[in-house]
Formats: sequence, structure tokens, C-alpha cells
Amino acid sequence: MSLVIVVGDTNHELARKAKLIDPQAYLVTDDNVLDIHNGTIYTSIGDLSSISKFYNLLSQSSKIICAFPKIWSDQKNISNKYSMHWLTSMYVLLVSKYFDIPVHNFVDTNIKLQIPLPRQSNTGSQLWVAGCSTTFGSGLVSPEQRYANILGNELQMPFTVLAETGSSINWACGQLLQSDIRSGDIVICGLTTASRDMYYYKNTVNHLNTSFYKKHPTFNKIVPLDYLESDDLFYKTMQSINAVRNFCKKLGAKLLLVSIHTDIDLQSCIVSSADFLIIHGSNGCDWENSFFDYGTDNLHPGPLTHQYYASKIKNKLKELDYI
Repeated sequence: MSLVIVVGDTNHELARKAKLIDPQAYLVTDDNVLDIHNGTIYTSIGDLSSISKFYNLLSQSSKIICAFPKIWSDQKNISNKYSMHWLTSMYVLLVSKYFDIPVHNFVDTNIKLQIPLPRQSNTGSQLWVAGCSTTFGSGLVSPEQRYANILGNELQMPFTVLAETGSSINWACGQLLQSDIRSGDIVICGLTTASRDMYYYKNTVNHLNTSFYKKHPTFNKIVPLDYLESDDLFYKTMQSINAVRNFCKKLGAKLLLVSIHTDIDLQSCIVSSADFLIIHGSNGCDWENSFFDYGTDNLHPGPLTHQYYASKIKNKLKELDYI
């Protein structure tokens, strides 16, 4: 018989965590504590009328998983003797030592990791294109109008687009670093402004930018808007770019950084690099005035501008002897 006991506080969060481990997990209280248990159960010292029942139940387990909350229902922490946190911890420790039962901390498997899309070719090289809303194709009628699709079709290469609206350079670089990029692949990293970031909150990756804060003003209490202009974020953004550079170099992949919507501070750090392309005018900063047309949202570049992007990127790839 194998019995996993998930222990924590008297709330719905304990049930949620237990059911992530085993959907068939059930609560043990005074009503069923004397039953023969198997599989996964969950309980707390508040669900049982005596410490002895809690102790005896734990002693039957083959594994104990501690799913402790940050704030317990009695509003006390482990430093408070005889608090829920203190009592639970002491009896878990006591039982585990006496009966040699392994104890694990709960790992939340409900975290929604954004797994990058798979590569499209296992027999040859392919194209990878990462970026923000422009690379995603916001404002276009069809994905076929995107510069990534145009480029892939013209180069006759299978391609994968790693892009989301409102996303940051850190997010785009993270997607590339998790992808199945191989030697000979071509990697296009479309750079947006450095004053963007991502923040995981309530099971969601939030893309932080000025538009996000306009829609979610209370988020300023979680991550201050001023952080988007901080030296810390700029430093981390440059680290992300350099990580992708090193990653591609080690793999033998061909990287091109493209200034889709970059700012002058970011460009000044990489403008002299051979793998960097200024796509708008001479300095790349006045990009909105360089659009040939606009998409249906009157905000993002339209199909003619995407054609221009594809053409300019293709010429740069030839210049670098990538194609």
C-alpha cells in the first residue's frame, strides 16, 4: 500500500495543491480518519480533533508532502510556539524521523510555463523569428503578410515564429534560448524597446509595458511602472541579448538582431555589431514615421512595411553570407 499525505492549512488551497498531485486526492477529517486509506489524501491539524489523530495518520504514510501557505489561517508563523505552522512542522519532523518517512515540499505543477514552438525541420536548417507584436503580425489580415512568413517563403526554409503582442526582449530571448535551434539555422531576433519586461503573476505571464499599465493600473503596486526605465531592467535586457548571441555562437547558428522598435539607449550598445540591422532610416529610432502603411488597427505596420522588412533583412543576410 502506498499512501501520500499532503499537509497544510484548513483552506481550499490545500485541496487545490493535493489535486494537482493526484486528481483523486480527498480530504481526511474526523469522519473518515479511521478508514483504511490509499493513494493521496490531504489534511491539517485543524481538520482533526486531536494531535494524536494527526500523528497516527501521518505514521501510516509512505510519503509526506508539505504544502504550507505563506500566511496561515491563525495569522501566526513558525516562530510562534504552538501555532499551526509550528505544530504541523514539529509533528511532520517527529513522524518522519521515527518512522523513516520521506518528506517533500510541494512543487506547484500549475505554473503555466510557456513552452516554445517546436522546430519545423529535422532534416535541414530552418528559420527562427522572435519578437513582439509586429513580428506576431498584429494589424495584419493574415499571418502570410508577416515579414517572417515572407522571408521564410522567399528563402524556401521552414520557419518558426516566436512572438507575442506586447512582449519584451527578455521574453523573446527566453523563447529562443529554450528552442531546438541547431547548427546552420538562421535566427532573427526582432528587438523592441528595452523598457518592457515580463512578470509571472496568478498563473499568467504578464507582458509589462506602458499600455499594460494603462489597462491594469493597480499592477503598479506589484511592479512599479518606474521599473521599466530602470538601469536594472536595461542591464538584464542586455544580458538576454548577449545570452542569445553566445547560445547561437556555440550552436553554430546564424543570428541577426533587427531593430524593429528599439530605443536609442539600446541601439547605442549594439549599433557597431555586425549582427545588428537598423531597419528604419539611418538611426532606427523614428520608426513610426518610417511605415509605408498601417495595419487594420492603425497602430502597427501594414503589409507593405512588412514586405520592406523582409527585403531589408534578406539583403543583410546576404551581406553576412548567411544565405
